[in-house]
Amino acid sequence: MKLSFVELVNHVEPNQSGLLKSEVLPLVWHLLGEIQSNTTSSAGQLQQPTAELIECVSTQLDADIRELAKEQMPDQTCQLIDQLMSDFQ
Repeated sequence: MKLSFVELVNHVEPNQSGLLKSEVLPLVWHLLGEIQSNTTSSAGQLQQPTAELIECVSTQLDADIRELAKEQMPDQTCQLIDQLMSDFQ
């Protein structure tokens, strides 16, 4: 059986938000960095799956991932999150 990151995140128990913050958020930040630093088609292919992962993590954490990004990431990352969320909702 093959699961996507979104499916895996959906299976994390709500009381394990620490796990999501320590293991999944770094992946989200990495994917956003790849999208920002790449202008190739591979960056374009990452956009929709990353937006889906952001939505899923936000739901699981019951938090706005933009607020978490503001605490940990540069302003450009927050802007990219806004762009992805508006493009893929």
